[in-house]
Amino acid sequence: MNIKDLHAQLHEAAADVLAMALAGKRADAEKAMAFGTYALISLKLTTAMVAWNATITR
Repeated sequence: MNIKDLHAQLHEAAADVLAMALAGKRADAEKAMAFGTYALISLKLTTAMVAWNATITR
Protein backbone atom coordinates (compact mmCIF):
# COMPACT_ATOMS: atom_id res chain seq x y z
CA MET A 1 0.00 0.00 0.00
CA ASN A 2 1.35 3.42 -0.88
CA ILE A 3 1.43 6.58 1.20
CA LYS A 4 -1.42 8.21 -0.71
CA ASP A 5 -3.71 5.23 -0.03
CA LEU A 6 -2.70 5.08 3.63
CA HIS A 7 -3.33 8.81 3.99
CA ALA A 8 -6.82 8.41 2.56
CA GLN A 9 -7.50 5.48 4.89
CA LEU A 10 -6.33 7.54 7.85
CA HIS A 11 -8.89 10.22 7.03
CA GLU A 12 -11.62 7.58 6.76
CA ALA A 13 -10.62 6.15 10.14
CA ALA A 14 -10.56 9.66 11.63
CA ALA A 15 -14.08 10.25 10.32
CA ASP A 16 -15.19 7.02 12.00
CA VAL A 17 -13.65 8.16 15.29
CA LEU A 18 -15.39 11.53 14.99
CA ALA A 19 -18.71 9.83 14.28
CA MET A 20 -18.31 7.71 17.42
CA ALA A 21 -17.49 10.77 19.50
CA LEU A 22 -20.44 12.75 18.13
CA ALA A 23 -22.72 9.78 18.84
CA GLY A 24 -21.71 9.93 22.49
CA LYS A 25 -19.47 6.86 22.26
CA ARG A 26 -16.43 8.56 23.71
CA ALA A 27 -14.88 5.37 25.13
CA ASP A 28 -15.18 3.63 21.76
CA ALA A 29 -13.65 6.64 20.00
CA GLU A 30 -10.74 6.74 22.43
CA LYS A 31 -10.22 3.00 22.06
CA ALA A 32 -10.22 3.28 18.26
CA MET A 33 -7.62 6.04 18.42
CA ALA A 34 -5.38 4.12 20.80
CA PHE A 35 -5.77 0.52 19.67
CA GLY A 36 -8.16 0.32 16.71
CA THR A 37 -8.13 0.95 13.00
CA TYR A 38 -7.05 4.57 13.36
CA ALA A 39 -4.03 3.60 15.44
CA LEU A 40 -3.04 0.81 13.06
CA ILE A 41 -3.30 2.94 9.94
CA SER A 42 -1.49 5.81 11.66
CA LEU A 43 1.39 3.49 12.52
CA LYS A 44 1.54 2.11 8.96
CA LEU A 45 1.47 5.62 7.47
CA THR A 46 4.15 6.90 9.82
CA THR A 47 6.37 3.89 9.09
CA ALA A 48 5.93 4.34 5.34
CA MET A 49 6.73 8.06 5.56
CA VAL A 50 9.87 7.45 7.62
CA ALA A 51 11.03 4.85 5.08
CA TRP A 52 10.25 7.22 2.21
CA ASN A 53 12.11 10.05 3.95
CA ALA A 54 15.17 7.82 4.30
CA THR A 55 15.25 7.33 0.53
CA ILE A 56 15.14 11.05 -0.27
CA THR A 57 17.51 12.42 2.37
CA ARG A 58 20.58 10.39 1.54
